[in-house]
Formats: sequence, C-alpha cells, structure tokens
Amino acid sequence: MNIQKNDKELINAEKIEKLSGKILELISKIDQLNNAIYNFDSAQIISHDAPLENLKILTEDDWIRYKTIFREIHTNYYSQIHIKYGNVLSKAELRMMILLKTTQNQATISSMLGISKESVRVCIYRTRIKLKIKTLKELYQLINNTK
Repeated sequence: MNIQKNDKELINAEKIEKLSGKILELISKIDQLNNAIYNFDSAQIISHDAPLENLKILTEDDWIRYKTIFREIHTNYYSQIHIKYGNVLSKAELRMMILLKTTQNQATISSMLGISKESVRVCIYRTRIKLKIKTLKELYQLINNTK
C-alpha cells in the first residue's frame, strides 16, 4: 500500500514538474506576444501625426520623446528647420515650428505644452516677425512646404 502511495506521489510530482515547465513556456510566449503588441502599437503611433497631438510636453524628457517620434514621421523637417532658422529663432520658436507642422490648432498646442493660448499666440507672432512673415497663413504655407 505504501509503495503504491509513493508511486502515485512520484507520478504526481512528475506531472507537476511537466506542467510547471509548460506554464513557464506559456508565460514566455505571453511575454513575446505582449512585446509584439507593444511594438505594433508603437508602429501605429509613429505612422500618424494624430497621436502626436495627444502627447503632453511638460518636461524635457517629454520633448525628447516627442522629437523622436516626430523625426520618424517627418524625417528631414527637424533638421531643415534648424539649418534654415536655427540662428534666427529661439528654442521655443523652433519648437513652435515643429508643433505647427503636426497641428495648426493653437488650442491643441496650448494643451500639449501646458501653457495659455495667449502664450502660444505670442510665440507664433514672434516667430512670424523674426522670419519677416506677415500673416499666419504664410507661416503655415512655409511650414507645410518645408520638407
């Protein structure tokens, strides 16, 4: 009787060990699938400007993240803006040029940066003055025509 009981315990222990191994394999597969989903979601974000409008840019790290995604979407725009206007515009004005490439909605930019709409308007105005651009429409044309 004790031998049968020990045999059953040994068989059960082997089954538990096999099941534990299978569980570990499944956990590994789940992790791989989660990584694939994350990478897929990241690719979706990078493929469209709209999600950029949903990002908050409150810290330097936020700005770096935004620029990284932006550069993947608009590969040459960032460098072109810096080459053409880096000596004329401040960092804030260059940032505004980049944000205006993604969205021309000043309220959205205000929300993204956590600043007032008036601050956005003033920054855009200063950018126009420094670039000798008379109207907002001309600024948008310049931004949209810069590749």
